[in-house]
Amino acid sequence: MVKRIVTLVAILAMQFPGIAAQATAAVSEEVTVDGIYMTFQKEPIVVDGTMMVPFRELCGILGMNVRWNGEKKIATATSGGLSFVLNLSVRGLKNGTPFLQRQAPFLSGSGVLYVSLRSVGEAAGIAAGWDSLTKTATVATANGAPKPLTRKEILQTDWLRADWTKEQMEEAGFDKEVDESGAETTYTDGSVTYTYFDFDRDPTPGAVDVRDALAGPRGIRTGDTFEQVMSSFPQYRDWREGLGIFYGKSDPYKGYTIGPTGYVKTYDGEKEVTLCAEDRYPFMRIFFHSGVVSHFTIYLIDASH
Repeated sequence: MVKRIVTLVAILAMQFPGIAAQATAAVSEEVTVDGIYMTFQKEPIVVDGTMMVPFRELCGILGMNVRWNGEKKIATATSGGLSFVLNLSVRGLKNGTPFLQRQAPFLSGSGVLYVSLRSVGEAAGIAAGWDSLTKTATVATANGAPKPLTRKEILQTDWLRADWTKEQMEEAGFDKEVDESGAETTYTDGSVTYTYFDFDRDPTPGAVDVRDALAGPRGIRTGDTFEQVMSSFPQYRDWREGLGIFYGKSDPYKGYTIGPTGYVKTYDGEKEVTLCAEDRYPFMRIFFHSGVVSHFTIYLIDASH
C-alpha cells in the first residue's frame, strides 16, 4: 500500500519548539481500525516514541462527542458511561478519576488538540499501538462492534441471481426491456430489476435494483430509517466532515476506494449511502427519501468471477 509520508522536524521546530527535539523524523497518516485502513484528516505526530493523534478524530473512532473550551483549553468527550476531560497536562480525567498520559496533549499551529493514542485508547478500553516499522497506528475496538460489508455477504443474499444469464431470466418469465441505445438490457419481476450492460458483453447482471420489501445485505430493506442503516456498520469517523466517510479509506470524488469503505453523500437534502466490499466491486448504494430507504442498488460488475 502506498503511504504518504510527511517530514515533521522543520514543522515541529516552528510550531512546537518545546517538543521538536523529541519528535521522530517522519510519520504516516495511516491508521488501522480492526484491520481496516483509515486516514486521519490531520497527520499523526510521534513525540519521543509516543504516537500523538487528533483528539476529535480519535473520539470519532470511539463514538464519543467532543466539546472544546478554547478559553480554558479543556476538551471534554462523552459517550454513554465513558467521559474524558483533558487539558495540556499529562494528568487527565476518565469518568472523574485522574489518569496519567505518556505525553501531555498539545495544540498544533492550527488549533488541533493532539493526544497520546495509546494512553487515551487504553483508558477507553481499546487496544491501541504504534508500528514503528510501517509507521502505522493500530486500533482494535470491541469484538461485538459492527463490521464492514464484505463481498461474501453481498453475493450470498438468498434471492440475488448474481450469476444468471439473460436466457435464464427469460426462462423464469422476467419482463424484458432493451434500452434504445442498445447499451443495456433489463429484466424485472416487479420487485427486482436486473441490468445487463451490453457494451461490455458481460453474461451476468451488472446491477440489481430493489424497490420492494426484500431484505438485502445486513437485512436492509425499503422503509428502514437512515439511523437504522447506519447502526449496522462501523462508525469510525464523523461522516458529516470531509468526504463523508464513516469507515475505511476512500476518495469517492475521485472514483476509487481502497479496501472496505462506507461513505455518505447528500443531494438536495436527501442522503445516499455507498458501501464498497474488499475491492471497488461489488458495492451497494442505498437511497433515502424523507429519511427512509426508498430503494437500494447492488453493483455486481462481473460478480461471477
